[in-house]
Amino acid sequence: MILFWSAIIILTIIALAFLIIPLLSYKKVSPRFASENLTVKSLCLSIVFIIVLFPLFSLLMYSYWGKSELVAQELTLKNRNDNVRQEIAKYGSRHKIILALRHKLDQLPKDENSAKGWYLLGKLYFNEKNYVSALQSFKQAVLLKPDEPDYVLQFVSANFYINHKLTAEDATLLEKLLKRDPNNINAMNLLALDAFQQKQFDKAIRYWESLLKYFPIDSDDSKSLIAMISQAQNQLPVINNAFAKIKVTINLSATFKNNLSQSNILFVYALDAGGSKIPLAALRLDIKQFPVHLALGDLQSMLPGKSLANANKFYVEARVSKSGNALPAKGDLVGKSEVISKDSRRPLQINIATVVN
Repeated sequence: MILFWSAIIILTIIALAFLIIPLLSYKKVSPRFASENLTVKSLCLSIVFIIVLFPLFSLLMYSYWGKSELVAQELTLKNRNDNVRQEIAKYGSRHKIILALRHKLDQLPKDENSAKGWYLLGKLYFNEKNYVSALQSFKQAVLLKPDEPDYVLQFVSANFYINHKLTAEDATLLEKLLKRDPNNINAMNLLALDAFQQKQFDKAIRYWESLLKYFPIDSDDSKSLIAMISQAQNQLPVINNAFAKIKVTINLSATFKNNLSQSNILFVYALDAGGSKIPLAALRLDIKQFPVHLALGDLQSMLPGKSLANANKFYVEARVSKSGNALPAKGDLVGKSEVISKDSRRPLQINIATVVN
């Protein structure tokens, strides 16, 4: 834009030079030089035209031609939309478009140039809920172009959608994909979902926890991941407390004792005082009455490397869930202990006296 206006100024000065220099050469005009006086007036009008109208005209030209690329893009997009509408009108339905594309692909050589066509065909099948045909199309795309991440992910996703688990081939494809792109969140999530289906809950938790760093803590994605982590934690078996390190006594405020039912579940978490929301240890208990006496230690740790022994300071939180959900819900009752160091052996007291709003 600066270059444009610089050019306009330079051209205006040059144009004025051709008019001003002759104007300055005129002497005072006498009556017998009336015709020359008209010439001077014409020159003055020309100068006004150049100073005012020439830049304005240039600006108008720029506003039109300077946006020619945007106009071209808009026309291209319009043409594409028109082509899509024409194709749908030509074949009459998406089903006929799928048949036409499949017929075309069957005639093409099976090489990487046709891989994208098979990928698009798979997406069309998937949108039509023809998952088996979608899987076959995605597989063909992967065979023709095995290093394309989108093709691999769609193939594995379709297979997981049908079979509710990953095959050995699927797992190998995802592992190769993660070697090339360690930050591929879709691949990690598929491995986590498969681990959860195979009841490998600790493995699923590790994958989902590693995904948390890619999303803001208050985002919907983080909340979904935390919910899945909690769901996996709920499935972990209750471990014998014989080797626990921290003794905890939990009481329920007298205000809420009449609200307690036999179906309520007590969740107890040891949490790092440094701010991490992933529990260092956790227990899920059916409760009949209070007080509750229990112990927490490294045997109840959720993840390798995350345990009471590895935390400098921590606290214990207890929550009575009316729904049995590991995530806090409105109406749940909560309480937490003071913060203590990992070397402390002092028993903790928790009084549940707060309602989740």
